[in-house]
Amino acid sequence: MFTYNQAVEHVTESCQKSSTKNREYFAHILGLFGEPHEHLRVIHLAGTNGKESVCAMLASVLRQTDASVGVFTSPHLESYNERVTVNNAPIPDGDFAPQIELIARHSREPRMSYFEIMTPVAFHYFRQQAVDYAVIETGTGGLHDATNVVSRPLLSVITSVGRDHVAMLGGTIPEIASQKSGIIKRGRPAAVGKLPPEALDIVRAAASERGAALYYYVSIHIGRESKLLIVGRQKAPLSTGAVSSGVT
Repeated sequence: MFTYNQAVEHVTESCQKSSTKNREYFAHILGLFGEPHEHLRVIHLAGTNGKESVCAMLASVLRQTDASVGVFTSPHLESYNERVTVNNAPIPDGDFAPQIELIARHSREPRMSYFEIMTPVAFHYFRQQAVDYAVIETGTGGLHDATNVVSRPLLSVITSVGRDHVAMLGGTIPEIASQKSGIIKRGRPAAVGKLPPEALDIVRAAASERGAALYYYVSIHIGRESKLLIVGRQKAPLSTGAVSSGVT
Protein backbone atom coordinates (compact mmCIF):
# COMPACT_ATOMS: atom_id res chain seq x y z
CA MET A 1 0.00 0.00 0.00
CA PHE A 2 1.09 3.56 -0.68
CA THR A 3 2.39 5.56 2.21
CA TYR A 4 1.44 9.21 2.32
CA ASN A 5 4.88 10.20 1.03
CA GLN A 6 4.58 7.76 -1.88
CA ALA A 7 1.19 9.24 -2.74
CA VAL A 8 2.60 12.75 -2.75
CA GLU A 9 5.53 11.59 -4.86
CA HIS A 10 3.15 10.10 -7.42
CA VAL A 11 1.15 13.31 -7.67
CA THR A 12 4.20 15.55 -7.96
CA GLU A 13 6.39 13.40 -10.21
CA SER A 14 4.04 11.21 -12.24
CA CYS A 15 1.48 13.82 -13.21
CA GLN A 16 1.79 16.47 -15.87
CA LYS A 17 1.16 20.11 -15.15
CA SER A 18 -1.33 20.83 -17.92
CA SER A 19 -4.76 19.32 -18.48
CA THR A 20 -5.16 16.31 -20.76
CA LYS A 21 -8.69 17.38 -21.75
CA ASN A 22 -9.31 13.66 -22.38
CA ARG A 23 -12.85 13.32 -21.07
CA GLU A 24 -13.12 9.60 -21.86
CA TYR A 25 -9.98 8.91 -19.85
CA PHE A 26 -11.16 11.04 -16.95
CA ALA A 27 -14.53 9.23 -16.98
CA HIS A 28 -12.59 5.97 -16.67
CA ILE A 29 -10.86 7.26 -13.52
CA LEU A 30 -14.15 8.44 -11.99
CA GLY A 31 -15.61 5.01 -12.73
CA LEU A 32 -12.97 3.43 -10.48
CA PHE A 33 -14.57 5.32 -7.60
CA GLY A 34 -18.17 4.48 -8.54
CA GLU A 35 -19.11 7.82 -10.13
CA PRO A 36 -19.07 9.69 -6.79
CA HIS A 37 -19.85 13.06 -8.40
CA GLU A 38 -23.31 11.80 -9.33
CA HIS A 39 -24.17 11.25 -5.64
CA LEU A 40 -23.33 14.68 -4.27
CA ARG A 41 -25.23 17.93 -3.85
CA VAL A 42 -22.79 20.23 -5.61
CA ILE A 43 -22.39 23.98 -5.73
CA HIS A 44 -20.03 24.58 -8.64
CA LEU A 45 -17.93 27.73 -8.98
CA ALA A 46 -15.94 29.27 -11.83
CA GLY A 47 -14.40 32.69 -12.22
CA THR A 48 -11.23 34.62 -12.89
CA ASN A 49 -11.03 35.95 -9.33
CA GLY A 50 -12.97 35.45 -6.12
CA LYS A 51 -13.67 31.72 -6.35
CA GLU A 52 -11.89 30.73 -3.17
CA SER A 53 -13.39 33.53 -1.06
CA VAL A 54 -16.89 32.79 -2.32
CA CYS A 55 -16.32 29.07 -1.64
CA ALA A 56 -15.35 29.95 1.92
CA MET A 57 -18.37 32.19 2.42
CA LEU A 58 -20.80 29.62 1.01
CA ALA A 59 -19.30 26.85 3.15
CA SER A 60 -19.52 29.05 6.24
CA VAL A 61 -23.20 29.82 5.60
CA LEU A 62 -24.02 26.15 5.01
CA ARG A 63 -22.20 25.01 8.16
CA GLN A 64 -24.32 27.41 10.20
CA THR A 65 -27.28 25.17 9.35
CA ASP A 66 -25.40 22.23 10.94
CA ALA A 67 -24.71 20.81 7.50
CA SER A 68 -21.56 18.87 6.69
CA VAL A 69 -19.73 20.68 3.90
CA GLY A 70 -16.94 19.47 1.64
CA VAL A 71 -14.83 22.05 -0.17
CA PHE A 72 -12.48 21.44 -3.10
CA THR A 73 -10.17 24.32 -4.00
CA SER A 74 -6.72 24.93 -5.42
CA PRO A 75 -3.86 25.56 -5.15
CA HIS A 76 -2.55 24.57 -1.72
CA LEU A 77 -0.03 26.29 0.56
CA GLU A 78 1.75 23.41 2.30
CA SER A 79 0.17 20.06 1.37
CA TYR A 80 -2.16 18.56 -1.20
CA ASN A 81 -4.53 17.63 1.64
CA GLU A 82 -5.51 21.29 1.96
CA ARG A 83 -7.33 21.12 -1.37
CA VAL A 84 -9.91 18.68 -0.01
CA THR A 85 -11.61 19.59 3.26
CA VAL A 86 -14.72 18.59 5.18
CA ASN A 87 -15.90 21.15 7.71
CA ASN A 88 -12.53 22.90 7.42
CA ALA A 89 -10.55 19.73 8.20
CA PRO A 90 -8.17 18.56 5.41
CA ILE A 91 -8.43 15.00 4.15
CA PRO A 92 -6.32 12.80 6.48
CA ASP A 93 -3.12 11.21 5.15
CA GLY A 94 -4.67 7.78 5.69
CA ASP A 95 -7.55 8.60 3.34
CA PHE A 96 -5.46 10.48 0.81
CA ALA A 97 -2.85 7.78 0.13
CA PRO A 98 -5.10 4.82 -0.83
CA GLN A 99 -7.10 6.95 -3.26
CA ILE A 100 -3.96 8.10 -5.05
CA GLU A 101 -2.77 4.48 -5.12
CA LEU A 102 -6.02 3.35 -6.76
CA ILE A 103 -5.56 5.92 -9.52
CA ALA A 104 -1.89 5.04 -9.93
CA ARG A 105 -2.57 1.31 -10.31
CA HIS A 106 -5.29 1.79 -12.93
CA SER A 107 -3.97 4.80 -14.79
CA ARG A 108 -2.78 4.72 -18.37
CA GLU A 109 -1.54 7.32 -20.84
CA PRO A 110 -2.22 10.16 -21.27
CA ARG A 111 -1.18 11.10 -17.77
CA MET A 112 -3.43 13.27 -15.66
CA SER A 113 -2.68 16.77 -14.47
CA TYR A 114 -2.29 17.63 -10.78
CA PHE A 115 -5.80 19.04 -10.73
CA GLU A 116 -7.33 16.11 -12.59
CA ILE A 117 -5.90 13.58 -10.17
CA MET A 118 -7.16 15.54 -7.16
CA THR A 119 -10.69 15.97 -8.54
CA PRO A 120 -11.80 12.31 -8.22
CA VAL A 121 -10.07 12.16 -4.84
CA ALA A 122 -12.25 15.06 -3.67
CA PHE A 123 -15.48 13.65 -5.09
CA HIS A 124 -14.82 10.20 -3.61
CA TYR A 125 -13.81 11.48 -0.19
CA PHE A 126 -16.87 13.72 0.00
CA ARG A 127 -19.10 10.76 -0.83
CA GLN A 128 -17.31 8.61 1.77
CA GLN A 129 -17.91 11.30 4.37
CA ALA A 130 -21.56 11.63 3.31
CA VAL A 131 -21.33 15.42 3.16
CA ASP A 132 -24.57 17.34 2.84
CA TYR A 133 -23.03 19.75 0.33
CA ALA A 134 -19.92 19.79 -1.85
CA VAL A 135 -18.59 23.20 -2.83
CA ILE A 136 -16.43 22.63 -5.90
CA GLU A 137 -14.08 25.17 -7.48
CA THR A 138 -13.04 24.82 -11.12
CA GLY A 139 -9.36 24.74 -11.96
CA THR A 140 -9.27 26.49 -15.34
CA GLY A 141 -12.22 27.92 -17.22
CA GLY A 142 -15.24 25.70 -16.84
CA LEU A 143 -16.39 24.03 -20.05
CA HIS A 144 -13.43 21.65 -20.31
CA ASP A 145 -12.52 21.64 -16.63
CA ALA A 146 -12.13 18.32 -14.83
CA THR A 147 -14.83 19.30 -12.32
CA ASN A 148 -17.39 19.88 -15.07
CA VAL A 149 -18.65 16.32 -14.89
CA VAL A 150 -21.42 17.31 -12.49
CA SER A 151 -24.66 17.06 -14.46
CA ARG A 152 -27.14 18.48 -11.95
CA PRO A 153 -25.52 21.00 -9.60
CA LEU A 154 -27.65 22.67 -6.95
CA LEU A 155 -26.19 25.96 -8.16
CA SER A 156 -23.53 27.12 -10.61
CA VAL A 157 -21.70 30.33 -9.72
CA ILE A 158 -19.54 32.56 -11.91
CA THR A 159 -17.73 34.99 -9.65
CA SER A 160 -15.97 37.16 -12.24
CA VAL A 161 -14.64 37.17 -15.79
CA GLY A 162 -11.29 38.65 -16.78
CA ARG A 163 -8.36 37.76 -18.99
CA ASP A 164 -6.87 34.61 -17.51
CA HIS A 165 -5.30 31.54 -19.09
CA VAL A 166 -5.75 33.15 -22.50
CA ALA A 167 -3.77 30.41 -24.25
CA MET A 168 -6.40 27.89 -23.12
CA LEU A 169 -9.59 29.95 -22.81
CA GLY A 170 -9.24 32.55 -25.56
CA GLY A 171 -7.94 36.07 -25.79
CA THR A 172 -11.19 38.01 -25.46
CA ILE A 173 -13.66 38.51 -22.62
CA PRO A 174 -16.56 36.92 -24.59
CA GLU A 175 -14.44 33.84 -25.35
CA ILE A 176 -13.43 33.46 -21.71
CA ALA A 177 -17.02 34.05 -20.55
CA SER A 178 -18.18 31.32 -22.92
CA GLN A 179 -15.73 28.88 -21.34
CA LYS A 180 -16.75 29.77 -17.79
CA SER A 181 -20.47 29.62 -18.58
CA GLY A 182 -19.89 25.99 -19.55
CA ILE A 183 -20.64 25.07 -15.93
CA ILE A 184 -24.26 26.29 -16.30
CA LYS A 185 -26.44 23.20 -16.74
CA ARG A 186 -29.84 22.74 -18.31
CA GLY A 187 -32.66 23.56 -15.93
CA ARG A 188 -30.32 24.23 -12.99
CA PRO A 189 -30.02 27.70 -11.36
CA ALA A 190 -26.95 29.87 -11.73
CA ALA A 191 -25.66 33.00 -10.01
CA VAL A 192 -23.16 35.60 -11.15
CA GLY A 193 -21.17 38.35 -9.53
CA LYS A 194 -20.35 41.67 -11.15
CA LEU A 195 -19.30 40.91 -14.73
CA PRO A 196 -18.19 43.09 -17.65
CA PRO A 197 -21.20 43.80 -19.92
CA GLU A 198 -19.79 41.72 -22.77
CA ALA A 199 -19.29 38.78 -20.39
CA LEU A 200 -22.74 39.16 -18.85
CA ASP A 201 -24.30 39.02 -22.32
CA ILE A 202 -22.61 35.67 -22.97
CA VAL A 203 -23.62 34.23 -19.60
CA ARG A 204 -27.22 35.42 -19.98
CA ALA A 205 -27.42 33.80 -23.41
CA ALA A 206 -26.04 30.51 -22.07
CA ALA A 207 -28.50 30.50 -19.18
CA SER A 208 -31.41 31.31 -21.47
CA GLU A 209 -30.47 28.62 -23.98
CA ARG A 210 -30.26 26.02 -21.19
CA GLY A 211 -33.39 27.11 -19.36
CA ALA A 212 -31.38 28.02 -16.28
CA ALA A 213 -32.68 30.67 -13.88
CA LEU A 214 -30.00 33.34 -13.54
CA TYR A 215 -29.51 35.25 -10.29
CA TYR A 216 -27.16 38.03 -9.29
CA TYR A 217 -25.19 38.29 -6.06
CA VAL A 218 -23.03 40.85 -4.33
CA SER A 219 -20.56 40.44 -1.48
CA ILE A 220 -20.54 42.92 1.38
CA HIS A 221 -18.31 43.34 4.43
CA ILE A 222 -19.75 43.69 7.92
CA GLY A 223 -16.94 44.26 10.38
CA ARG A 224 -14.49 41.43 9.84
CA GLU A 225 -17.04 39.20 8.14
CA SER A 226 -17.95 38.93 4.47
CA LYS A 227 -21.52 38.17 3.43
CA LEU A 228 -23.10 37.12 0.15
CA LEU A 229 -26.43 38.60 -0.81
CA ILE A 230 -28.57 37.14 -3.57
CA VAL A 231 -30.50 40.03 -5.05
CA GLY A 232 -32.90 37.98 -7.11
CA ARG A 233 -33.57 37.09 -10.70
CA GLN A 234 -33.59 40.09 -12.98
CA LYS A 235 -32.91 41.17 -16.54
CA ALA A 236 -30.86 44.27 -15.78
CA PRO A 237 -27.37 44.58 -14.28
CA LEU A 238 -27.09 45.19 -10.57
CA SER A 239 -27.85 48.58 -9.10
CA THR A 240 -27.53 49.77 -5.53
CA GLY A 241 -31.26 49.91 -5.11
CA ALA A 242 -31.66 46.27 -6.12
CA VAL A 243 -29.77 44.86 -3.14
CA SER A 244 -31.84 43.11 -0.48
CA SER A 245 -30.84 41.33 2.71
CA GLY A 246 -32.54 38.06 1.90
CA VAL A 247 -31.40 34.93 0.13
CA THR A 248 -33.57 33.59 -2.66
